[in-house]
Amino acid sequence: MEKSSIEKLLNSTEWIEDAIKKNTINFFNYSEFNGHEKVDDGGFSSVSKSEWTNGGITVALKSLKGLRVDADEKTMKKFVKEV
Repeated sequence: MEKSSIEKLLNSTEWIEDAIKKNTINFFNYSEFNGHEKVDDGGFSSVSKSEWTNGGITVALKSLKGLRVDADEKTMKKFVKEV
């Protein structure tokens, strides 16, 4: 039985949350960054040059965009790979 779009999205969301808990990926609140200067914009994310206020350094900030609930499995895999 094929998973529904919502089940696929929940599985990807769980994977991301688990990766954050395991420190596989780092999560920072967007509010910790100032001076966003757009560098690039892609399908799932945008990259900006920003000042990390807590770290006191300039960073490339990658922000994920929303994913449609009805995304197919190929799109979901691309989204997870992007992370």
